[in-house]
Amino acid sequence: MTGYSNPYLSIIETGRRKNYPSPELLKKVSPHLEVPYRHLLSAAGYEDLAQAEKFREIENDFWDEKFTPEEIAELKQDSEMLDHITDLKRLFQVDYIHEDLKDNESKTPITPTYNGYHLT
Repeated sequence: MTGYSNPYLSIIETGRRKNYPSPELLKKVSPHLEVPYRHLLSAAGYEDLAQAEKFREIENDFWDEKFTPEEIAELKQDSEMLDHITDLKRLFQVDYIHEDLKDNESKTPITPTYNGYHLT
């Protein structure tokens, strides 16, 4: 079924194995456990892989829809704008920008906004 022996799977299930199971094993057992692969990755401590799998699932769901080339171009433009806004938010959160604010408490800290909404 998964290519792993029952005793080995039992050791993992009961927590007697000291190392986390590999992502490959988790991918193979997830359909049999009826648990999404990304949830198993997260539970095993593979947070970066779980996040990547979440984005992959969203992307697959997104592309299941049928979009015209014009709609795809508009979505790409919107995505680029969101990336730009995120970069600006990161810029304003950098410690060296707020460094001189620590010396003078009377100054109001800089908080980035977009269309009247705070980006923090």
